[in-house]
Amino acid sequence: PERLQSYMLAGSELQLRRRLPACSLAKGVVIDKSLNIMDLEGLSFRLVTHSTARKVLINYTTAIQNHYPEMMGKLIIINAPKVFSIAWSFVRPLLDDKTVAKISIFGADRAAYRRAL
Repeated sequence: PERLQSYMLAGSELQLRRRLPACSLAKGVVIDKSLNIMDLEGLSFRLVTHSTARKVLINYTTAIQNHYPEMMGKLIIINAPKVFSIAWSFVRPLLDDKTVAKISIFGADRAAYRRAL
């Protein structure tokens, strides 16, 4: 779990130090926020209820919110199965209202989430 969390945090650091500045240079304006798309197709009850997976998710969510709070412009979760509500029930209380307002959750309805993109 620690290696996975380190990998994910390294991605956030790379985005902060390289990707966003490169996008800013290419666009000619400061770009300091990102649009993140998370596809949950195939998410299973077994994974959602797995204690190690929950620990990684909680630790990563807390670290992102504490160390990179304003970097996420929007998070769009697509293909969220019904079982996702279990994961959301233990992640949601960890997030502040500002972060929750940036998150949109969609099921498998492509037309619905395409409008959000």
